[in-house]
Amino acid sequence: MKKMIYSLVVIAILILTSGCNLLKFFPVEIDYEYLGTDYESLWPDRDMVEYYDTLEEAVANNDMEICNISHIDEIVRLFQDDKNAILFFKSNWDGKDGLWVYRLYKKEKNGETIYSAPFAGIDILWETHKYFTEFSKLDEIGEVRMCIVLYSDEYLFGIDNTKRFFYGLSQTEKISSLKIEEQLVTEVIPVEFNGEIGYFWYINDLQTSKSSEFRDLRRHLEGEMNVTMD
Repeated sequence: MKKMIYSLVVIAILILTSGCNLLKFFPVEIDYEYLGTDYESLWPDRDMVEYYDTLEEAVANNDMEICNISHIDEIVRLFQDDKNAILFFKSNWDGKDGLWVYRLYKKEKNGETIYSAPFAGIDILWETHKYFTEFSKLDEIGEVRMCIVLYSDEYLFGIDNTKRFFYGLSQTEKISSLKIEEQLVTEVIPVEFNGEIGYFWYINDLQTSKSSEFRDLRRHLEGEMNVTMD
């Protein structure tokens, strides 16, 4: 986790000095290297892993080295299909609340749904997220661009890798009016972090081929997705 926080500070500096193209190396789990969108070849064999009766038990058996929180304080959103689950949940590290995102396998056994331990994940501490936004002098739109660049790997944490899925955290209620390429945010969920209200948002199946690799978090550039919040 300390490595994660250090990485966030380094990335914030890169935002100000080098442009966002360098941010694609932000660490998203952690037991393997970033390899574009070819993640699945590095995931464990779904038939060789142990499964558990509940999400809470599955997360409790997390053995990832860095993204290693193993308790759920609140399930924020669960996406799942017949074989996979993406879990967004609130937890706490060293007194600091945040949002964790875990990918797990799932299957049916004797009519019940069971889950593997998580094998890919990312954590977003609320305090670090706020610092990051302030340090980089970002407005509400810039905060959304930052989330897309840093947290929102559309293929790793989307349940359907044929669809463009983006998510993030926001400090403003105005996030309910967020549009990307004129497509309205799918859902906004308030979450309390250390006594403050933050907003988890996501857009499912974004219908655009424009780039999400923003070169400048502070302004819209040609060829990039247009982010608005009216």
